[in-house]
Amino acid sequence: MTRLAPQASAWRFSKKDASAERDLALKYHPPVVSGLRESAEAGMLMSYGPNFPDAYRRAAIYVDKILNGTKPRVIPVERSTKFELVINLKKLSRLA
Repeated sequence: MTRLAPQASAWRFSKKDASAERDLALKYHPPVVSGLRESAEAGMLMSYGPNFPDAYRRAAIYVDKILNGTKPRVIPVERSTKFELVINLKKLSRLA
């Protein structure tokens, strides 16, 4: 079985990119896994990746600390703690 797994990237976080990936999936019909929620909503099989709105809120906390005088070097680096698994049940039912 052929699989396509586009890479998730904050630089590619747009509905236009999800649309391009959707067009490829509709043309070749492989089960596709992506890191962007929009991909699963656009027709991919599933997506698993960070919750971007939560990451943006956390980034705002960093900006607030820096603007209030905290030196960036003393702020600890954090990784995403919230992830989303989105499964397209329509696509899944067509594969079964």
